[in-house]
Amino acid sequence: MKRSDTVRFFGMLAAAAVMIAVVIATLNGRVNKLRMQRFEDVSMLMLGTSLFRYAIPDPSGGPVLSDIADGNLLRLGYSGASEGQLLQLARLGAQAGVRKIAIEVNPIVSRFAGRDECSASNRWKEVYNEIRLSARPYLRGRDVLSGGLGEPPQDVTTANMAADLNLLYPLRVEGPCLGPAWVDLVASHPSTIFIFVTMPRRLAARDRIGADGMAQFNSAAIDFAQSVGSDLFLVDPDGSWGDENFVDQAHQSTIGAERFQRTFSIWHEALP
Repeated sequence: MKRSDTVRFFGMLAAAAVMIAVVIATLNGRVNKLRMQRFEDVSMLMLGTSLFRYAIPDPSGGPVLSDIADGNLLRLGYSGASEGQLLQLARLGAQAGVRKIAIEVNPIVSRFAGRDECSASNRWKEVYNEIRLSARPYLRGRDVLSGGLGEPPQDVTTANMAADLNLLYPLRVEGPCLGPAWVDLVASHPSTIFIFVTMPRRLAARDRIGADGMAQFNSAAIDFAQSVGSDLFLVDPDGSWGDENFVDQAHQSTIGAERFQRTFSIWHEALP
């Protein structure tokens, strides 16, 4: 290939990359505007992974949690949600004027095996997930929040739990990738109360992590909440939740969901 052809080729690639970036930015801007519109009448927003979806099956909170919202509660639980995605949703909620935002801390301070979400290359994965979680529903004419609204599946069993444990663990406790951004978010929205929430795990998962690993996770969650100046709901600090509270290694059963909501409600009512 001649030098002029090489220069032309890379010029075309750069132009295509710029066009793709512009399209993505425009699309995300439209999606985020719609998200904020949905958040405007929400008084309490609960953001997390699929663990939140199992712990709070009703996106409006149900009879237990709706009492503490002092208005409309909205739960969003996205499968595989990353720290960056939770940060973006929390930022939009605060900008929309949501009074209380509760955020699952698990993906903020820990990573499953094989996931390197703090790396620079992870940004492309973040873009893909953003398209998958919100832009794709938007393009299909669906609710931009649909990926986080659904109730948990009813056919989950422990049949594949051993394989899941091998795939997900050991757990790496590394702290936040975006610590300064979280500090800035909380400091920039003093009228919004931010709460961070740990999620419990089945005994089999706790055994994989080990007693030292669980203590490290709890310590990292506490340190993170203190660093941003927010309260932390440490749901199972002693690792005492029995298997009846779970349908697999961490997703909660009906019994576990009722226990989580009741415990969270009691803890929340005791806040100053």
